Amino acid sequence: MSEPSRGDEPLLLVIDVGSSSVKAGLFDAAGALEKSAATRYDTQTPGPGHVEQLATDWWGAAVASVREVAGSVDARRIEGVTVTNQQVTTVPVDRELRPLAPAISWMDTRTSTTVDQLVSSLGEEVLETVGMPLSTSWGALRVVWWQENEPRIADAARWFLTVDAYFYSRLTGRVVTDHSNACFGPYDIRERRWSHTLASALGIDLDQLPAIVEPTTAVGTVNQDSADEMGLVPGTPVIAGASDQPASAIGLGVVSPSRAAVTVGTGTFVIVPTAEPTPDHRYMVTCAGVPGEWIDYGLHYVSGALVEWLVRIANFNDAADLAAAAEQIGPGADGLTLLPYFQGSRTPYFDSSAKGALHGLTLGHTRAHLARAALESNAYGIRHVLETIDPGGRVERIRLAGGGAGSQFAAQLVADVCGRPTEVPPDIESTSLG
Repeated sequence: MSEPSRGDEPLLLVIDVGSSSVKAGLFDAAGALEKSAATRYDTQTPGPGHVEQLATDWWGAAVASVREVAGSVDARRIEGVTVTNQQVTTVPVDRELRPLAPAISWMDTRTSTTVDQLVSSLGEEVLETVGMPLSTSWGALRVVWWQENEPRIADAARWFLTVDAYFYSRLTGRVVTDHSNACFGPYDIRERRWSHTLASALGIDLDQLPAIVEPTTAVGTVNQDSADEMGLVPGTPVIAGASDQPASAIGLGVVSPSRAAVTVGTGTFVIVPTAEPTPDHRYMVTCAGVPGEWIDYGLHYVSGALVEWLVRIANFNDAADLAAAAEQIGPGADGLTLLPYFQGSRTPYFDSSAKGALHGLTLGHTRAHLARAALESNAYGIRHVLETIDPGGRVERIRLAGGGAGSQFAAQLVADVCGRPTEVPPDIESTSLG
């Protein structure tokens, strides 16, 4: 039997719901990207520490991106659909899956007061059970915030959904999430299930949370409404994927402790695979995108968002223009140092009250110095995270992806500062590939 032509090959559709856009990609069985499209959506900051998005904006952006790629091929070639997504971000919905409030983003720090209140009673239990220090990065606190501050929304909510669960429910009608998303909730990292003890302590009804499945599980099939909106064939299988950072690690080929995956996006994320979950208050232990496995997971806030801010206020054309300017300045930016904690800090401090700062600023510094200081700050942030989760030096090589990998200069800075060979794969958008 002859091999099918490329025009007949089956395709997998990946819907990647990021922090600022939804990408749709069509991949063949060998992992080659045949067609992609991206649609941006807005993020709102209605108050100090508040970062929100509209779930309907996610869906609208997904419809636009999927229609573009699905319309470029015979939709019958699309034999499966999966989702990868920003972690932690949560939205309350009613029985008809209608959002009852804006989603609280992973960047949001409004629950810092709740963190302070729970430190003495639940701090160590959260670390030992969930695998992460009690902080605003713990997704379960978003549910607590609605209970305490918007009780009518909390009472009306049928489910509190992470981004993937919202999409699976809209696509198939089945309300599920995978372990790499669930592990940011009231979750037992060793038993790999919801923790009744923590849920009870927080007053969270586990019936309001989705069922948990392993990545690669068949969730259901695309329903008629979603198929009509997106230009898909109804009945197309939907398979559980993994949240963005674990998926990116797979896409980068990081599946052993000798390599670290570093993804530079809105924030920077450092992942090192681990054989067993060993909680540490300085970083997180979460579920991998590989079924049944775990990762040590460090976060550096913020990187891409800082670059976007600097592009805007310093009138650079774009991030590439900023990197080109930074490259003209020598190491150390002539004594200018930038502290990047514009939205608090994570690894190793987990301090939501931390603030950004410029130190050593003089009349002789230019916007190019600011650019160099910002990129150096991100490189040192990566080094700080890596040294925290890998003090023994088991990581021999870094694989770098995301927007920050798009600049050869920025990638070289990471290699120089971290003192490890740093590889940038040909396809730096590793999340959808993973």
